[in-house]
Amino acid sequence: MNPKLKEQSIAIFESLEKWNALFELYEQTNQIMDYWLSIGAKALIAEFKSNPPSGWNCQQWDQPHEVRWHLTEFGLESIGVGFGWNTWEFHLHLRGANKDVQNRAGSLLREPEFQPLLAVFGSQDNTPPRFRAGSIACDVTFNPYNSGQTSPEHRRRELAWQAAHQTEDFVGRMSSIVRRITENSTLTALLRDLNLRAKCDTPATNAALQVE
Repeated sequence: MNPKLKEQSIAIFESLEKWNALFELYEQTNQIMDYWLSIGAKALIAEFKSNPPSGWNCQQWDQPHEVRWHLTEFGLESIGVGFGWNTWEFHLHLRGANKDVQNRAGSLLREPEFQPLLAVFGSQDNTPPRFRAGSIACDVTFNPYNSGQTSPEHRRRELAWQAAHQTEDFVGRMSSIVRRITENSTLTALLRDLNLRAKCDTPATNAALQVE
């Protein structure tokens, strides 16, 4: 612990009320950080709505602090990209419960032609930690602020603080990450192809095609 901080703590918490308030706040830090991230998420959605990439839609994911983008032609229940969960990870994600589509998409994504899209999410040596929740690829450690701190806890604290206190800068940095895909015709085409092929190659669809 910083020796100066220990010395300053006596002056900072000069009353019992302030000392007790520290612990009250500590118990609610997760809710506070989610709220701060929701401020950034709302501003990020507004930024994309004001300058939407052609063929893309953007909206709140499941929680107010989450944001997701999908290709308009495929709708919400498709493979899209987004910042999700409390730790604000960057995901290539299938919304919906069709595991055949997800498994096929995961296999396709490892093929050479899809490597440029996969590379946006960093190294994918292992199954995504949130695979059961629809994740096909993810970057759980990205931090555009490059603070040098690598722990998940510090990263989350930093992103949440930036979202609420430096919102415009936060939006600019997060937007640049997503627009690497949404404003790149090659990557957008790959995501479109991934959606089409993953859905068309499922057993149910193949059976329907055979009947026809």
